[in-house]
Amino acid sequence: MKKPKSIAGLIASILFSGVLLITGCSKKDNTLNPMPANPNIFDHDLLVSSANDNGIDITGNFTGITFHIEGPYSALSGNANAWNSFLAVSGTWSINTAYDKITFNLPVTIFAQFAYINKQWLITKSNSTTIVLNATNGESDELHFTIK
Repeated sequence: MKKPKSIAGLIASILFSGVLLITGCSKKDNTLNPMPANPNIFDHDLLVSSANDNGIDITGNFTGITFHIEGPYSALSGNANAWNSFLAVSGTWSINTAYDKITFNLPVTIFAQFAYINKQWLITKSNSTTIVLNATNGESDELHFTIK
């Protein structure tokens, strides 16, 4: 004859099952929500207000450098210019048809730090004063531009 389960064992089993259900169903969503670029980021001078390279703040690498993404908004590519008090360079930008991923290609011979910018970025915030970009290549890079 089988021995009946104790009440304490039954309660413990129910509580354990409940904990498994609750913790098994809660899942942190680490996905980034893309948003279309605001037309104001084009044809304005931009400054890097924050740059994070896999957890390391590299904002200082862009101090004194102004960026300019030539429009129009409806274009899917154009010139990207950058300069400081002494030097200027020209490169290119392109954007996908959803206007939520932008890629930069700036020369790195004068400004080696542009290697960080030269990649595809997901636009995660875009308004009349700020654009926030997150790398799409699996890195945790984040780049913030503000209109000068």
